[in-house]
Amino acid sequence: MAEEEWSAAVDVIAEVDAGVLQSLISELSKEANHKKALWTTRGHKAATLENPDEWQSEACIANIAARLSGPSVNSAVYDHTQGKHIHVSGSVSATSVNVYDHDRGAHVTGSPANLYDYGRGAHISLNLNGTRFSGYDHGSGNHYSGNINGHSVTIYDHESGQHHHFKV
Repeated sequence: MAEEEWSAAVDVIAEVDAGVLQSLISELSKEANHKKALWTTRGHKAATLENPDEWQSEACIANIAARLSGPSVNSAVYDHTQGKHIHVSGSVSATSVNVYDHDRGAHVTGSPANLYDYGRGAHISLNLNGTRFSGYDHGSGNHYSGNINGHSVTIYDHESGQHHHFKV
């Protein structure tokens, strides 16, 4: 092959490689922007990218707190962050919690002050004072607090500074 043919062949390969590389960069950029948008929208450092079950734990906490504060609570929790209903069934009393999260196939059991989420393998504390509550999620290492207003429960995540809203 003549030198000119080699040079032309190298130019074609460079153009093709540049196009493939540009396409790959574009796809990676779209994926990174999507993950960043989810992270920002949900406002929780670990929940979106590393630990999505953490959100469903918060839905369980919202359900448990509401059930501890009053008898009239549905088994379905609407999580405004995830935009979906989460079915939580079982028993809740001042001394004992034994609920089942049907979406995750996970039990949350124990006393309110010392719950264990079998789906995440994490302890969670919950302290209720009237319509206000607080606690610590040992799985994420985050403190949280919240309040109950009828069928609405708001949980404030101290780590992210975000409020998460639930309908119970």
